[in-house]
Amino acid sequence: MPPLMISKFGNYVRIVPLKLEELPSHPVLDPPLHRRRPSRGRISNDLRDNPGPPRKTTQIVNGSDASTLDAYGRPNLLPFIKAVLEQAVTFVDEILPATFKPVSKKLAPPAKAKVQLLKLEITSTELREIPWFDPKVPREMPDDIADIGETWFARKSLHENCAEKGTALFSEFDYGIRIDHPQHERDYTPNVFDAWKVLSWNIPENSAEEGPVFKDYQNVSMSSMYKSLVLRS
Repeated sequence: MPPLMISKFGNYVRIVPLKLEELPSHPVLDPPLHRRRPSRGRISNDLRDNPGPPRKTTQIVNGSDASTLDAYGRPNLLPFIKAVLEQAVTFVDEILPATFKPVSKKLAPPAKAKVQLLKLEITSTELREIPWFDPKVPREMPDDIADIGETWFARKSLHENCAEKGTALFSEFDYGIRIDHPQHERDYTPNVFDAWKVLSWNIPENSAEEGPVFKDYQNVSMSSMYKSLVLRS
């Protein structure tokens, strides 16, 4: 893969899930600093028992992404969300069409349009060249992928924007695929039998649509979902 394309890969839009300490602060993950309790050298199933020592605090300046870590050593919420959104847009608009290779094309009833399956394999060598320590939202390279690489799959299809059998309006696709995606995937994917929200972060008022951080995005929200799968051999 060309080095220029590798440089476009983000450190957060990756297959390996983020560790708890790599997520922005949340009341469930971090209690108020004045209520912190000593760990006493034990491992607790309650995350609130061991939040860890506070680290340096940096400030969000005029809504910019100049900040790095908060008092718990976690990424600040707004720069974190912005970085993930920007990396996702680059992945879909630039990386996917330039690097994914066609695998197959098949019908997917009741839709009239055929669905094309695409695939991208990223070697461990290429993963090591990704800018993991982004000064905006730094992240350590996960050990899980350092030696085995990543394999991505994507599906592409072209549909008429109309309310008739075999296709749907864009607003219907938006509702079924983007809005509450895990719940809808539970409804139409046989291998997913349950999905529920684990955490939800509160985005400050006026930042989601009017503020300088998210001026290019609408309906911005952040939550963590858990899906139960049935694996078949």
